[in-house]
Amino acid sequence: MEFFFTAKCEDVKRIAETSPLGWLGQSEDVAALVGFQCIDASEWVNEQVIQVNGEFI
Repeated sequence: MEFFFTAKCEDVKRIAETSPLGWLGQSEDVAALVGFQCIDASEWVNEQVIQVNGEFI
């Protein structure tokens, strides 16, 4: 993955700057949601599209 970011450094930087949060998400940013969906407390959450996009549309 590191190669992706270094090979396209300017493109990635431009995309990150257009994000409302001003940075690109990392795997840690979605870990809590994935963890929640793996426990019994999420059994009533089904067929949903949960956008984990840092407000980036």
